[in-house]
Amino acid sequence: MKDHNIELPLHDIDSDEAARNRLIEVGGKRQVPCLFIDGTAMYESNDIIAYLSKTFGVDHVDSSEKNDAAPAGGSCTIGGSCSF
Repeated sequence: MKDHNIELPLHDIDSDEAARNRLIEVGGKRQVPCLFIDGTAMYESNDIIAYLSKTFGVDHVDSSEKNDAAPAGGSCTIGGSCSF
């Protein structure tokens, strides 16, 4: 996201109890990464990358092909939809 200037709200579910509860309430489980698209949760990293690449019209490299892939963390977008 940073490499392509894609900005989405991020929430740290490890330090923000309200964000964690909202993730579970809306998405049905405590799993990150998670991207909500029109109220539907998307959890798989490669699916999220592909969706953002297509939506923003950027090329993407599968994280398995990249040596400097970001480590998994406790961030998740939360909301009913994404607006671009």
